[in-house]
Amino acid sequence: MKPDDRVITKVEAEPRHKGRYRIEINGTYAFTVHEDVLVRFRLVKGASLPGELQREVLEEEERQAAYRAAIRYIGRAMRSAEEVRSKLESLGHAPDMIRLVIERLKEQGYVNDAAYAAALASQRLSLNRKGRLWIRRELARKGIDKQETELALAALDPRVEWEQAWLLASKRWPSVKGDGPQRVRKVMNLLLRRGFPAETARSVAMKLKEESETGCEFDLPDDHATGDDWD
Repeated sequence: MKPDDRVITKVEAEPRHKGRYRIEINGTYAFTVHEDVLVRFRLVKGASLPGELQREVLEEEERQAAYRAAIRYIGRAMRSAEEVRSKLESLGHAPDMIRLVIERLKEQGYVNDAAYAAALASQRLSLNRKGRLWIRRELARKGIDKQETELALAALDPRVEWEQAWLLASKRWPSVKGDGPQRVRKVMNLLLRRGFPAETARSVAMKLKEESETGCEFDLPDDHATGDDWD
């Protein structure tokens, strides 16, 4: 038999891994592929598989493996392109392969950093009561570029941001110790740590002080702050 006479002599399903198949060439185990790759390259017993074609098969197998891993990852939660890249890198996929997978995901609409930034900004503000400065830092950590970040922040309604700061601070206000200025400072520090702009933090804190001085105190909520929340 000539060196280039490489023939598939066995195709066997892996019992422990559904959809994967072991390929033997000239009676010796060569590699394992997913069913999609098996079908695409028509890897059947008796087929010729020269070295160059085998390299194509293995490249496609890696591409498909990276793609499936990415789909599983974004299936659990919306992800940025950078998060997908980092995940695939941690799984050992090559940079060029990762780039191709991310391009495919973007084309299919599975990865969209602009939509991701907008959704995260809205969620952090409305559900987590985090201000725009916190959101900006988080989007930067997740690899969202500056332009998309600023567009997402610009879409936030300043009135809603103020209201969320008010809801957070008004729940905490009854547990704040000290005189008027001390309470204002502590509430402002809380809101600043949550990423609310300084003017919003001051406006909310001063309104709380004014209302408390008129006798309009607030009931202590179930999730009131502990002493660790305050400077």
